[in-house]
Amino acid sequence: MSTSKSTPIELKISEMLSNIMNERGISKNKHTTHIANVLGITITHANRKMKGFASWENSQLEKVAKSLGVSLSDLFKMVEDSYEEKHAGKYIFNKEVLEGEITFSPDTERTYSAVKINDQWHIFKTDDIKGNDIYEESRQGVLRFSIESSVRDKSKPRIALLDDDKEILTTTAELLKKGPYKIDTFTSSEDLIARIQSSPYDGYILDWVVNDKSTYDVCKKIRESKKPHAMIIILTGQTGDFIDQEIAEAFNDFDILGFYNKPLRIATIQVNIDKYFRNRT
Repeated sequence: MSTSKSTPIELKISEMLSNIMNERGISKNKHTTHIANVLGITITHANRKMKGFASWENSQLEKVAKSLGVSLSDLFKMVEDSYEEKHAGKYIFNKEVLEGEITFSPDTERTYSAVKINDQWHIFKTDDIKGNDIYEESRQGVLRFSIESSVRDKSKPRIALLDDDKEILTTTAELLKKGPYKIDTFTSSEDLIARIQSSPYDGYILDWVVNDKSTYDVCKKIRESKKPHAMIIILTGQTGDFIDQEIAEAFNDFDILGFYNKPLRIATIQVNIDKYFRNRT
């Protein structure tokens, strides 16, 4: 005597229908009855379908799906998704750490493959890792992968002002604060250098001579900081061949954005600052 065997696909369909019926408030002991009533078949036949021993025809599935308020295509999509293994979180693609979701397709050859290396998923083009025995042995096909796009940081650019003339410092800061900038003021090079080392700024406006010493070393520390390409503007109220030579060296060594003589024309400086940051957004 032959015995019928359930098939994986029939069972998956039945499991999905059971899940939907549960969501619709149809108790588990009423599932078979609901199927029988919708299709006009016996309880026994409906029971065989729900256990995966009898195949489903598309027309039957469409009727049952409709009775539960879903389309046939939605039902098939639910069944397909139930087969999928997924990884949600960080993964590496093109040497970049991304946040998103990988949907695996382990039994199918795909254009992209995923390999777990040191507990971190890496996605490669399948052709690029062919011939690598270690990767070939452990790779999984990738059906799809998504990328979550993070919100861009729209915080105000931070600008440091350095000048030992407190009146000029206050006036300049008040005018620049009217723009989209966060302004911090310093009256000593040492204090600013300490801040550069811990939390560098996006831009700097430096008096060239502070407390009788040039700010050449400050410029050097800026270019050695974690933000080495920050904007630097130099101000000076002093003149002379030596001063001019020092400033020329700073321009050459540190890519200074601009040099302005005191008394200041803040409007002109602000135009250049606005242009600098606008070109970097």
